[in-house]
Amino acid sequence: MKQIKIFPIFDQSAPRIWDDFLRIRTITRKQTYNIDTSQKDFNDTMTEFKENWQKSQNFAFAAYDNYEMIGFISGTYDSKVA
Repeated sequence: MKQIKIFPIFDQSAPRIWDDFLRIRTITRKQTYNIDTSQKDFNDTMTEFKENWQKSQNFAFAAYDNYEMIGFISGTYDSKVA
């Protein structure tokens, strides 16, 4: 069994965080919905994720197997409601 660790992600400027988010999202869309992601879609989504993170109160937790992000959950909250 893998030793998976879950960590909160506080520093969105950490190396590879956004690339990992988008890599996992791309794989999930393909495997779950059979949706291919073009490079333009990837770039547009990356920009949207970063802009949205700056605008509101956000949280994210990532699951890691050793040093590889294998999953994440993220969201926003307002007035103590997520």
